[in-house]
Amino acid sequence: MKVKPSIVTPIISEHFRAVGKELEVASQRLNHAKHSDIKGGGREALASKFLSSHLPKTVDFFTGEIIDPEHNRSSQIDLIIYGGNTPRLPLVDAYHLAFIDAVMAAVEVKSTLDSAEVGKCVKASYRLKSLVRAEEIIGRNDVGEGDRVTSQLKNAVKYFTNLGLKLEYRDDLRSSNLKKTPYIVFAYKGMKAQSVISSMIEHAKSECPEHTLASHGPDMIINLEQGYYIFKDNDFLWPRGRLGNVAGYGVWEMGPDGHKGDALIGLYMLLSNLSTAFQLRPPLVNLPDYCFSK
Repeated sequence: MKVKPSIVTPIISEHFRAVGKELEVASQRLNHAKHSDIKGGGREALASKFLSSHLPKTVDFFTGEIIDPEHNRSSQIDLIIYGGNTPRLPLVDAYHLAFIDAVMAAVEVKSTLDSAEVGKCVKASYRLKSLVRAEEIIGRNDVGEGDRVTSQLKNAVKYFTNLGLKLEYRDDLRSSNLKKTPYIVFAYKGMKAQSVISSMIEHAKSECPEHTLASHGPDMIINLEQGYYIFKDNDFLWPRGRLGNVAGYGVWEMGPDGHKGDALIGLYMLLSNLSTAFQLRPPLVNLPDYCFSK
């Protein structure tokens, strides 16, 4: 008699599932507070504590606004994830002005992500991504082994083309460099994934018609309670090629063992890869560009 092998839950999944439950319980305790500022601030602190405990010590976290060399600025950002070896402009306590070229990602924390909050996030993301970075965030394809791997891929395409298969090498699809600053929404609970995507599409049409979600929309939205994450397809996050909707987003909802889908792992992978990119090629903040009018 054959026995089907059981699916073993990877230890990383077990870890983040446990951490997710701890965050949910702590978030629920905040419901005992009467004032919304206490609830919101507490949930921001929980998210910040989780990220700071899991990401490299070379990364800093603070709240504030982001500025670019052309004197534009973002809306207020709950958590600015920042290169730890770069200059900063502290205001008071954990509030800073951040130079766009040193920003790894911006995180918005939401207690409940409903349609109105989705609209706010779409507008904030569009405003952030309209800021100008002097340098791209360099992905793995362009660090170290980039030229060698590119040559191998082109040779493979040529080989299979000679066998009669129609293949095309698209360097633009392979490039993992990010020209705009990643914007992430960390929601404790809220709408289902497809409802969030539909809401983003509607808000983008009505409030930001001059841009597209592909270029200016959020890079990731996680829902801790439901265990999913919505993501853009790039080399900073697995899995690739799961995009099945007109907005250009993929959805990861189900973990390998059938449990709800490890939303924190997606966030962890994205930010870990971004921090690695900052370590491999530290960002350059050209202060004269920020200090003087052009």
